[in-house]
Amino acid sequence: MPTLIKKRKRKRQMTLPSPVSFWGGDKLWPMNPGRRFSPDRLGPVALAGLLGFFGVNEARAADPTSEPVTHQRRGGLLFGIALGPVVGTARGYPNDARKIDRSEFFTSTGVSGGGAGSAWLGVAFTDWLSFGLAGYGGLLVGGGDSTRFGALAFRVETFPGFALGGAWRDFGASVEAGVALATTTAKGGGDDLIASGGASRFAFGLFYEGIRAWKVSMGPFAAADVIWSPSATRPLAWIGWRTSLYAKP
Repeated sequence: MPTLIKKRKRKRQMTLPSPVSFWGGDKLWPMNPGRRFSPDRLGPVALAGLLGFFGVNEARAADPTSEPVTHQRRGGLLFGIALGPVVGTARGYPNDARKIDRSEFFTSTGVSGGGAGSAWLGVAFTDWLSFGLAGYGGLLVGGGDSTRFGALAFRVETFPGFALGGAWRDFGASVEAGVALATTTAKGGGDDLIASGGASRFAFGLFYEGIRAWKVSMGPFAAADVIWSPSATRPLAWIGWRTSLYAKP
């Protein structure tokens, strides 16, 4: 009698196609064959995922740059004003190409006195750095001549001693750079003796704003600035009082 041979059925494993082959991409990327799925691999994979998740969170907690910035003295939107007396001079020519660099049209006011004011709006990014836009203007009078001037500028304030603590947190320095205009006229009127036309302005100042009330900080300042163009130069120094309002803290 013929011997019956039983065929053993092979246990089939479930095969999952790779993402590339599932979307019909095997022809484009043949190096992505199907992967064999095995339940016993889930444990190590899940453990590795949890370790990676908690490891990233611990790294973020240990990184101080990932923490939100806290403001102790100043932060957010700010508005400031400064007023005070000035001492300076103006010299140059009318803003006329036919008169520039000709001695008969040269004028110098000599040392003159007057006043100036400035206002600025900006943002304090940290306790030690702020940035904004400033408007500035003033008047010098001397020797029968009057010089009027104004400017628009970018303004940066920094507090380099903030990390030292104490009163050093309120000592600061400011820099302004922008465009300006200055004209000098005689007391009796008439044509401009000196006219800058479109000019440049640079200013540097030191200040202390340790007097505080609510969100307002104020104190004295001292500054120097110069306006210059091909036809005119107007340097000055000024001192006065400044007041700043901060949105934070």
